[in-house]
Amino acid sequence: MKHPAQPLAALAAILALWSFAPQQASATMAGGCYPPSHPQCQAEQRAREAKARHEAQVQAERNRQAREQRAQQEAQRRAQMEQQRRAYEEQQRRAQMQRQQQQQQYGYQNNQQQQQRRNKYGSLAVDYGQGRAYGWAVNFDNQASADNYAQSQCGGRCSVVMRFANTCAAYSVDQSQGSTATGWATAPSVGQAQNAATQYCQSRGGRYCQTRVWGCAGA
Repeated sequence: MKHPAQPLAALAAILALWSFAPQQASATMAGGCYPPSHPQCQAEQRAREAKARHEAQVQAERNRQAREQRAQQEAQRRAQMEQQRRAYEEQQRRAQMQRQQQQQQYGYQNNQQQQQRRNKYGSLAVDYGQGRAYGWAVNFDNQASADNYAQSQCGGRCSVVMRFANTCAAYSVDQSQGSTATGWATAPSVGQAQNAATQYCQSRGGRYCQTRVWGCAGA
């Protein structure tokens, strides 16, 4: 009996293979890995964790890039709004300056026109002897010219009794026989000047005072 050990050795090898096969199979069961302490299960767990970390990092990077993109878009929008605001303010400032220049130019021209229109002079010269002779001047460029013209129209015995500029004036004479009452006055309008001259004539004794001449200098 020289060969009994060979079958026993073969049986031991078969038993060893049979005891290892279920453990190896259990490590690759569908739906999970069992037992968790198996090296293959631990390797798969580490692989899953590494994959999860990688996916989390990728998602975090995507979120960061999305935030940066939104921040850039917001900065561009604000810069565009600021540029539009500054352009609008500049446009308003230029329009305001143009309006001011136009107003100043208009005011200057208007003042010149008013000065040219208002700087007119008038004069009344009256004969003190009878009051019937008079000289009338209106719309002269200076007072001296108006005075000279009024005296030349009245005569040698006349004197200037009223000077006016840029306003209206009137001269009233009493029509009563033998009366020498006269009156003169200035006012903003012709009607007011006539009324004031007539009242002045009446205050000096005139009974039938009437306006002989009237006019406005610079009007």
